[in-house]
Amino acid sequence: MSPDSFSSSLKFDQSELAIDAARRDQSLVLTSPWLVEEDVQLGFLVLVFESVLKTGKGYYLVQAKDVVLGEAAQLLRRWLCDVAQRVQQN
Repeated sequence: MSPDSFSSSLKFDQSELAIDAARRDQSLVLTSPWLVEEDVQLGFLVLVFESVLKTGKGYYLVQAKDVVLGEAAQLLRRWLCDVAQRVQQN
């Protein structure tokens, strides 16, 4: 079996890396609630906003507890809120 045959079949989820970056104050992460539920309950991560968009699929936007969002993160948050509001209105 050649190594080329593996490249199309191996898949790696980057969610845990993104969550770890958020724990280390390096990013925000938009992820499934069950992946960060314990971190949120223990206070390691906080929800960036409390509103819930009911789509049948769930994602949380979280960040480290004591981090002040930078300008780019604030823009992302506003954009996500705007999109969520438009979806709820339709």
